[in-house]
Amino acid sequence: MNNIPIQSYNIKTLNRFFRLNPKKEISKEQLCKEFGISSLDPIPWMPQFYSIPYHFKLSSLAAYKEGCIYGMDVSSGAVVKALAPEPGDNILDLCCAPGAKLSFMMDEMNHTGTITGVDISESRLSTCRTICKKYGVTNVRLFACDASSFNILAPDLNAEPIRKKRRVNYDSNQSISITNSNSNSNQSTTELSVSNSSIQKIESIQNSDTNESTPTNSSLPESQSTTNTPITTSNSIQSIDPATPSISSAQNPKCNQKKKKKKKKKRHLDDLPNLFFCNNWKMRSSSSFLYDKVLVDAPCTLDASVRHILQFNKVGWNKNQFSTDISNNITQIQKRILLNGFNLLKSGGTLVYATCSFCKNQNEDVIEWLLNTEKSASVVPITSLASSPATPGTIPSTLRFLPIHTNTSGIFIAKIQKK
Repeated sequence: MNNIPIQSYNIKTLNRFFRLNPKKEISKEQLCKEFGISSLDPIPWMPQFYSIPYHFKLSSLAAYKEGCIYGMDVSSGAVVKALAPEPGDNILDLCCAPGAKLSFMMDEMNHTGTITGVDISESRLSTCRTICKKYGVTNVRLFACDASSFNILAPDLNAEPIRKKRRVNYDSNQSISITNSNSNSNQSTTELSVSNSSIQKIESIQNSDTNESTPTNSSLPESQSTTNTPITTSNSIQSIDPATPSISSAQNPKCNQKKKKKKKKKRHLDDLPNLFFCNNWKMRSSSSFLYDKVLVDAPCTLDASVRHILQFNKVGWNKNQFSTDISNNITQIQKRILLNGFNLLKSGGTLVYATCSFCKNQNEDVIEWLLNTEKSASVVPITSLASSPATPGTIPSTLRFLPIHTNTSGIFIAKIQKK
């Protein structure tokens, strides 16, 4: 039914893989010394990737702790190569955690584009955030939400921070005119009455991120200075009693003390819904642009993952793992995520759909469904993996990586273009 020979899983050795961090300098000789081996085994069809015996633990190496190498399966690297990120791309990564593919994509873009990552699991997003911080992944934002309903468009790196201003004008007619404005030139005016007609004008007051500053005594004329009747600019403005005497600096020695300068807070745009992590305030914006590229690493039954199969053999298999109900539920989730990703893709953009499954109903059948649903979708050849040991899927131009050929977990990849 799935056209997968059982011998595809008969691999003699299961390898571990890592890739070099292009932002760090470390020689192959140094790595060999740390591993205690004479030479590294490069992956010929995946530059900067190397294979080591499975019993090696990368986490104990200084090169790993210092961020010189990434632990990453070569099959996961193939997914990124299929997407072919380019400098300046705005990429949407649906089901992005734990973040190995996300960091690889940013390296491929030379840290000049943006990546918007989405995952429903906050614990896995925490791992993704840790990876981003460890390896200095720039221009990334992570959202904790359902990938099938995510609807925030690409960020605008030319965005201006919203600086809300409030101007309070006092006139002799005992009225206040309050004007709220922001960087987008939106204004609203409110008029209130007060009991003090002596105050004429207070200069513009800017809000910080979370609280609004109030005028200090030094910003007012000396005859108008007051400390026990503060003038607030919040929505509930207090009245000012003209009978209240002013307190001069001579009466209040604290006025003569040099005030400490408050540390200015960074001005951010208003946070977007479900924003989990963002390392650039400009990434907190949403433009009117769709994404250049979309990656859908869809949830699946993991039946192509050799590591998961070995784990299932140890802890036991769930008898319902491949039941009809579970399989149908997963394919419905896959379709919703794929369709949402396609809707967020710009015309002329490309989307890569991948699973760690060899079940036809989770792969080719899902792609066929999208092609029938969206007439602007078409499957295109994955030229960047032309030299890889992949085998064709049942749909032309789709690929399957069998464990017997890669000494690692299997994967299905399809590349779709939007007309």
